[in-house]
Amino acid sequence: MRPHLLVEISAHGFGHLAQTAPVINALFQRLPDLRLTLRGGLPEAVLRARLTAPFHRLPHNGDIGMRMASALAVRTEASQSAYSEFHADWTAKVTRETRILQELAPDLILSNIPYLILAAAAQAQIPTVALSSLNWAAIYHHYCGRLPGAEVIHGQMLSAYRTVQAFLRIEPALPMPNLEQCRTVGPIAALGCNRRGELCRVLQIDPAEHIMLVALGGIDTELPLDQWPATPGVRWLVPNSWGSRRADITPFDDLPMPFLDVLASTDAVLTKPGYGTFVEAACNSIPVLSIRRPDWPETPHLTHWLKTHGILVEIDQKQILAGDIEQPLANVFARPRPARVTPCGVEKAAQWLASMLTP
Repeated sequence: MRPHLLVEISAHGFGHLAQTAPVINALFQRLPDLRLTLRGGLPEAVLRARLTAPFHRLPHNGDIGMRMASALAVRTEASQSAYSEFHADWTAKVTRETRILQELAPDLILSNIPYLILAAAAQAQIPTVALSSLNWAAIYHHYCGRLPGAEVIHGQMLSAYRTVQAFLRIEPALPMPNLEQCRTVGPIAALGCNRRGELCRVLQIDPAEHIMLVALGGIDTELPLDQWPATPGVRWLVPNSWGSRRADITPFDDLPMPFLDVLASTDAVLTKPGYGTFVEAACNSIPVLSIRRPDWPETPHLTHWLKTHGILVEIDQKQILAGDIEQPLANVFARPRPARVTPCGVEKAAQWLASMLTP
């Protein structure tokens, strides 16, 4: 009988998919008859760009994440309001979810990192594994822990996470001292192919020019790049949604190669602290110019890891918004290309899941 894995992925940016997809792809290599069901709010095209395994998609909004004003700013009060509404009928919500899971009847559930599904799976007696560098209970407590009603909500979140058979905590990660089921695995990332020559031909630029990718992690945020002074010898690759018309700016969505190949073919990436881009950059030997994000609780762990294993140059938010970018660019381009980091967590996590899906 084909093993059935139900995977639920948070749609809070693209980082949760970036962590999960390489593991699912590796698991499919081990178990080619795997039956895979995906739930979550990410578009199907985004899922299929990352996953090689065939899957059935069930659109679903299974968690809150945090309400964001931009990729860099959390809306604390709006987040608390959303969580209060989400948890207002918690017991009934868990019961409804339990019935849904009983109908789907998976052999195993993998969550990155919605927690309602974990609480329901415990009632349905379906084994579960969580996989992430963070958990929403920790993020919620950091921003909303002192607000009215937060103690009950945080307790329900923690209780759900504590039902898992294992929480695969992927490095670099938040400490999770209140989750005893944590099992730390190495970094997880997908690898692209360096197609620099082809990219230069497509862009019609001299190979000596620098190519700078801007990737802010899937939460729609536009930097005022059109207002910045042009930097000679630098070509910018930005999301198509920005609608930029400058000659030195090209939408990376329109390039005839996958995003990971674009990343692997650039000189550096401009981003903000977030697991997906930080670790993918390090594993593809790409230096990082990062906009500082001091309030995000993962930031010190991510930046320490990247400074140790890759190349990181930081820039203040005010500086980037003002277009004061020339010296930070010079600093990041002057650094030697770092050695690749091996995403050793991929096979370890896939092995863990395979052992739970096979007799």
